[in-house]
Amino acid sequence: IYFLQDQFDLQGDPVDIEKAMNTKFGRRLSNHTYRLHKQFMELKEAKGEEYARNHPPKNVDPTKWIDLIDKKWNTKEFLVTFSSFLLN
Repeated sequence: IYFLQDQFDLQGDPVDIEKAMNTKFGRRLSNHTYRLHKQFMELKEAKGEEYARNHPPKNVDPTKWIDLIDKKWNTKEFLVTFSSFLLN
């Protein structure tokens, strides 16, 4: 964050600036993760989970792809939340 603040003339309270930047970056990360999950689910549905695991999108490191699948999307907590989201 400080690297970005050095590149731009950001005016205002530094705490407010940092909060705004963190919010923006958090939303961008969330949107990116959502799109990746959607791609994973579409590929999984079309060709199976094993194929989806072994064919990450071009812009995603294979190790990070597997980590997202194993440590986020296949966790019990995520599956419960995602299932309840689908039911609504």
